[in-house]
Amino acid sequence: MSAITVARFDRRDAVDRVDVHAAALAYTKAARNQPGVLSSRFFWEMGYDTVVVINEYETTTAMMSQPGDAVGSAYFRLADVGRPTGLSRLIDARDAAANYQAIGRA
Repeated sequence: MSAITVARFDRRDAVDRVDVHAAALAYTKAARNQPGVLSSRFFWEMGYDTVVVINEYETTTAMMSQPGDAVGSAYFRLADVGRPTGLSRLIDARDAAANYQAIGRA
C-alpha cells in the first residue's frame, strides 16, 4: 500500500531558477528524512517555470501525518520562491476501498 502527493510550484517573477532549484532540493531532502516517506523528488515541468514535487509514502496515515520542523521550514522556503498552484493526494486503490468500507458505504 502506498500514497503519493504531487505538488506544483510556479516560480515567482523576481526569483532566479537556481533559487527555486535549491529550495526544492532542500525540501525533498528534508521530506526523505520523515518517518513513512519512501521517496521525495522534484522535476521541472516543460515550461521551465514550474517545479513539481512528488512524495511517496508507505501508507495513507504517513501521508496525512504532521511534518517535522525541518520539512515545514523547507516548505515555507519553497513557497517563498515558488507560488503553490496545486496539490493532489493520491492513495492506493486498496486503501481507498478500505476507507470507503470503513465509513459504512459498502
